Amino acid sequence: MIRGLVILALIATAFAGEIDFNDCGDGVNAPTSFEVAGCDEAPCTVERGNTYDFTFNFDAPVNADDLSVSIKAKVFGVWIPWPGAPKQVCGQGISCPLTSGKSYTYQSKMTIPVVAPSISTTVQYTLANTASETVFCNRFGVKVA
Repeated sequence: MIRGLVILALIATAFAGEIDFNDCGDGVNAPTSFEVAGCDEAPCTVERGNTYDFTFNFDAPVNADDLSVSIKAKVFGVWIPWPGAPKQVCGQGISCPLTSGKSYTYQSKMTIPVVAPSISTTVQYTLANTASETVFCNRFGVKVA
């Protein structure tokens, strides 16, 4: 049983690639690395109705007892909220509290809505503490197929 889980984890890691991303500007902290399972270069091609695993490695610039996530996509020049963004962050991919200056890994899933248009877009993923201080923010290209 454990051997099977280890093999599955190794296979999943083999298909996850660190991809290029941009920070969000204005000196906002960005992840030190970012991976999307099944994608090894940006823009990531994603299919409607599928769920994708994300892994963010980052150094916390601020303390955080709890975290919130904001996922937005730029559509026709306007940032719109990504439907289905996780409501709960702590205990769902990362343990809280976070201590400023320490390194962390956050794992998340994102489902591509079945009704999403076939477009190339930029996705912005932001993690913040309860004081609305940004823990990290990054932008990456996505092509919805």
